[in-house]
Amino acid sequence: MTYTDKVQKFIDEPLCGFTEVELRERVSTPLAQRALAHPPQEFLIEKFAKDHGYTDDDARALFEDVKKFLLLGSLVDASPAPSLPIDQMWHAFILFTKDYAEFCGKVGAFIHHRPLPSTSEHQPPIEPTLELMTAAYGPLSETSWPAPLGAFGIMDCKAGV
Repeated sequence: MTYTDKVQKFIDEPLCGFTEVELRERVSTPLAQRALAHPPQEFLIEKFAKDHGYTDDDARALFEDVKKFLLLGSLVDASPAPSLPIDQMWHAFILFTKDYAEFCGKVGAFIHHRPLPSTSEHQPPIEPTLELMTAAYGPLSETSWPAPLGAFGIMDCKAGV
């Protein structure tokens, strides 16, 4: 598949020009930690768990991983691709508009969700996202990033886009 120059750059350089140490520092700043400390609305967790067959604890852990995904996407010059569970929780989070906007304010700008078909030249494959997320946060959760992964509802994650 042929990709745009920006997507191809993300494929070629999944760490977006940063080292693993630099990425971990970026997600550890006081502002980043404030965003990651944003608590979920309990009704969001309960509703998501019921609608998608998760336990409350697994839904809560998935919410934590969504915040990590969104934060990292706002810190790099790339648009990472979510897994299906990450995308589903992102959808649920967006429906809590006031809470979602408050989280985005902590990240620094509103993070738009722009669906793209997996065949779009603007849509990166999931592998660069996995490498980026692992470099920034360490091993990924099987619940949030199940194997095998495919091009599930991949979306654009970029603040201010």
